[in-house]
Amino acid sequence: MPSYELALLMKILPKVELAGVLKRTATAIFDEGGVIRKLDNLGVKPTPFKISSHGAVHKQAHYFVIDFDASNEAKYKLLEVRGSRF
Repeated sequence: MPSYELALLMKILPKVELAGVLKRTATAIFDEGGVIRKLDNLGVKPTPFKISSHGAVHKQAHYFVIDFDASNEAKYKLLEVRGSRF
């Protein structure tokens, strides 16, 4: 299985909601047969530019990096689930 690195920038959330987002992300990786090798919390940092979403402007974000192993097919399924494009 190839190794991948997923960088997550999440808006500022309470700890309970933040844990829920990370749990859903980890569950999506596990559901596709992936294995998480490392999860790093880089803390709250300013974003490189202002990000607007649903009428709100975000200038800071929680930064996380997840190192995981998954099949190539799983990578594409994970990107489809999250609405991203590769």
